[in-house]
Amino acid sequence: MLPELLAGAGVPRDQAVWLVPTEDFQRHHYRQRTWARDLLAAAPDPEAAFDRWMQRDALFARRVAVQARNLGYPIIIVDGTTDAGHIATTVDGLLSPL
Repeated sequence: MLPELLAGAGVPRDQAVWLVPTEDFQRHHYRQRTWARDLLAAAPDPEAAFDRWMQRDALFARRVAVQARNLGYPIIIVDGTTDAGHIATTVDGLLSPL
């Protein structure tokens, strides 16, 4: 869900956090997904289609990050250098108990 929608619904800033992938991280991991390769296999130029897909997703990730920041919600940039356990601990520290 987009940050602006949660803000519009009155979700407090200590009840949401966005994990935003870097473009390199997303490209790397999508290349490893069988379903992504299968989806692109029918394209006339699968590599160009993949590139356009990743460019679109990178723009979307930036939009989400800007929205969240502008609304005061926390974001965590995921670039693959931090293990999932540490990210989970960080998320937990950012959110207030319900």
